This record gives sequence, C-alpha cells and structure tokens, in this order.
Amino acid sequence: AMRLAAEVDNATICVIVCDRGDRYLSTGVFAPEAGASDCTVASVDELWSAAQCLAVGFPGPHFVMFTAGPDPATGHLWCEESEKMLGRAKAEIAARGGRLLQVHVGSREEWLHPDH
Repeated sequence: AMRLAAEVDNATICVIVCDRGDRYLSTGVFAPEAGASDCTVASVDELWSAAQCLAVGFPGPHFVMFTAGPDPATGHLWCEESEKMLGRAKAEIAARGGRLLQVHVGSREEWLHPDH
C-alpha cells in the first residue's frame, strides 16, 4: 500500500488486514459498552464493536440477526414477526452450541421514516 501510494495521485487506497483485534480491546478502539457486555444485543451503531467482542470473547459459531427494536411500552420487539423469529433463532443456535448477536435496527418510527 505504501509503494502504491507513492506511485499514484489523487487516489484512495484501502488496506484490509486480517486480525481478530483482541490485542486492541484495551486501547479504546472498540465501544466500551460492547466490551463490558456479553455481546448479545447491540444497536446498528454498536454492530462492529459488538461483533468484535463476540468473535474475540466467545467461542463460535457466531450468528447475527437484525431485528426490530424494543417497544418502550411493552419491552417486547415492536415487530411481532421479529419477536417470533428471535425465540426460534435463539433456540436453534443454542442447540448447535452457537452464540447470537441481536442487532436492533431501530424503533417503529425510525424504521418507517422515508430517510431510513
């Protein structure tokens, strides 16, 4: 990447380095709330940190499921289908020795907003 950067003008160079990231957990690179939790529930904004926490801190296999967010009035997911599928997914994944990261995509209002 350094050699290529010296040879080109006006370019964006992206380098992907394969690394689990565990050596960086104490550096503040990852969200503290993800590292302090059991890595099972996150918002979309916390997805990367929670996924890293899960991959580094817990044996696989790992699964990610995007669901509706919780309804503040009931504490249940605002989408009935998400609620039904979440229970089934948790049972199936647990039966296979896996771990699930549930990612909330937002409230009903956020989900229905045209800019979402």
